Amino acid sequence: MNKTNAPRPEFRAPDYSPGRKTVLHRFLDAQFVPRFIQDLNSHNLDDHSWMSQDRMGEFQDEVTLRQPIHRTFYMISTEVVCGKPGKPALDTKHIISAGFVIRRQDVNGFSIWRQENGQAVGWQPQLKDEELEPDVYRRLCNAGVVEKRFPPPPYSGEETHPLHVNQSRDRQGRLRTILYGYLPIGGNYIPKSQTTLTGAAREELFATLPWPSGNNSASPYSPNSWSDSDGVLAMDGKASRRLVKLLRIAVNRYHIFDSSRTENTELMNKLHTLTLHCSHGNLPESLGQALEGMFADNEGEALHDWIAKATDLENASYETHPDDDNILLDVPLPFGPHDAELKVSQADAEEINMLMSWRLEQQILDVTRDMPLPKFEQAESDRYYVQPFVRIKECCNEEIIWGEASQLFRVAAPFDPEASRPSMIQMPSFNDLKRGIANGLGIVTPPDMADKLRALKPDEGVSDKVIGIRPALGLNMICSFSLPVITICAMILLMILISLLNLVFRWIPWCFSCIPFPSVKKGE
Repeated sequence: MNKTNAPRPEFRAPDYSPGRKTVLHRFLDAQFVPRFIQDLNSHNLDDHSWMSQDRMGEFQDEVTLRQPIHRTFYMISTEVVCGKPGKPALDTKHIISAGFVIRRQDVNGFSIWRQENGQAVGWQPQLKDEELEPDVYRRLCNAGVVEKRFPPPPYSGEETHPLHVNQSRDRQGRLRTILYGYLPIGGNYIPKSQTTLTGAAREELFATLPWPSGNNSASPYSPNSWSDSDGVLAMDGKASRRLVKLLRIAVNRYHIFDSSRTENTELMNKLHTLTLHCSHGNLPESLGQALEGMFADNEGEALHDWIAKATDLENASYETHPDDDNILLDVPLPFGPHDAELKVSQADAEEINMLMSWRLEQQILDVTRDMPLPKFEQAESDRYYVQPFVRIKECCNEEIIWGEASQLFRVAAPFDPEASRPSMIQMPSFNDLKRGIANGLGIVTPPDMADKLRALKPDEGVSDKVIGIRPALGLNMICSFSLPVITICAMILLMILISLLNLVFRWIPWCFSCIPFPSVKKGE
């Protein structure tokens, strides 16, 4: 019989399946693999009631799968048979390998989880040549484009997960070839680094910065509506709301005085070009020089205090002047004479605007460069399914056969309250508090921290006298705590915090409950 007329293997619904050829199984303990094998051999895999029970969250049109953090695990299984009359079990010697893929269903079709050189790229549309073989290297080898080599190159293509082969007999004694495997739900990936943001993202971020740092202002800036008052940052020794916003972002967010941050150089150079004035003419120092002088004194403590005070006045000023960023706050400038003033031209303001928005873009890229993103998300369009495949040897050639997709499912968020399962913590008894010694938890403190701890005066309460002065020993200390005491303190503090925040969130009925639980004595 030639290859064209040879019966091809087929996927079939197992005898324990309600009709689908690819079946999902849920397990609530970590020994799920031996449990699956045991249930398969004892014919106990036909309970699928959990699929109608596990529908959680806002979208309950599909079953929701929990993540391993919920102590819930999933397996998939399917049956593969020979295409001959009678559909006998496929001989395992014909199977080269088997596996499955996880795909995301959306309004545009489906997306595959792509990898390039062993690194996850994310959800991507499927390419036409990926319909046959998900592994790029195997696809090229099968097509005769490249020769097989050892070791093989890093994996590229659609991510696959292995399926294992098990031959067992059903209730009627017929031999079945079952493919099964662990369904990994969860995980993160680090996307490829970006060097710039998209135009839409850049404009969105730009709108969050206050003028002259950005375009978030009571009166949004327009190049055609510039007036001299827009450039007034300080007058008569008092700061405007615009200056307070500018300094708060430059100092607190960007750490502009940190010499190790070369990305601040251009912005700092620009501040050095902004000249301070007074009634006697130009001052000998620029805004940048004045700020550097303040920062050199005790690492800018006075400057940080001034920014904090000015921010409070700025927030209060919105009650009386919500639409005027030109008003002067009743706080003297931390530098210069009592009548110092600072004005910028439209060109200066636009350059500051550009530098601050560029600095924000670089900061976001730095923060998100190595930030892992979740593989599975919980939006309305985030629905997933698995699809198995088997590679068989056919006339010295390798052929891949795809099975039927599983039912659609959603994935619960790690902290979904409906997906979480109870976790028990045994609280200590009060009789445990004064037994033994404090040796449950040890904290090693360096000499400078140890000297501070020794000088504490808890009886002084919350005051500037709580840290006293004692001779420095210059020795490490090991501070030990009793675990029962720490557990009780944590419980008490948690209850206090929940009660306090309940005034804001009104969440007690959803976050806390106590029900009677009978004590069980030994021997009962």
